[in-house]
Amino acid sequence: MTDPVAQYPYQTLQSVGTKLTGIQQNIQKGKSAYNVNGLGSDQGDIVSTLGDFAGEWEQSARKIIENIGDSGKVTTQVAGMAQQTDDGLAKGLKGDKT
Repeated sequence: MTDPVAQYPYQTLQSVGTKLTGIQQNIQKGKSAYNVNGLGSDQGDIVSTLGDFAGEWEQSARKIIENIGDSGKVTTQVAGMAQQTDDGLAKGLKGDKT
């Protein structure tokens, strides 16, 4: 019994990689969790709590952004390697040595 295998055209992988990179860039443009308007000086406890949350949120968001970007790069690289392999095999089968 063989393991199931998923096959995707390398153009699809390249497209996914490009889209992941775009998602990463869009998330990076987002507003900071520190953007809190309308709280007065007498609401210091709320501001402090939101600041603590914002710090944790931004650390998590940075990791998510990094992972999305890395996934996009790896997906694009896999697509490029698949295309090179396919092109090399096609040339080899045709007897083309260029």
